Amino acid sequence: MAYYLIGNPQQPAAGASGAIFGLFGAYFILARRASANTSSIVALIAINLVFSFTIPDIAWQAHVGGLVTGLVVAAGLSAFRHRREELVADVAILAATCVVLGLLLLLAPGVVNLG
Repeated sequence: MAYYLIGNPQQPAAGASGAIFGLFGAYFILARRASANTSSIVALIAINLVFSFTIPDIAWQAHVGGLVTGLVVAAGLSAFRHRREELVADVAILAATCVVLGLLLLLAPGVVNLG
């Protein structure tokens, strides 16, 4: 969604890499909260961001948007939840909501030309 907000809406884009970056961000927050070693996820994020900005025709806006969204959502959810079961339920609800909102955005007139 960040790609369509700050990128060129006339340039088509496809893929789930923004969502993968969201998972990277969420994993980082949850690993930090669990006091786990986060050096590997930080290296993975850094390498992928370098690719995002240096390889032409990659939608860096989607990658950065996904990363920021994953960080914010995981931080928000983990700040108010102390039991893992509640957090898992919240993440499932959030994921379903994101899918529905994404489909609504995709099907909204004028946002994406499907034909």
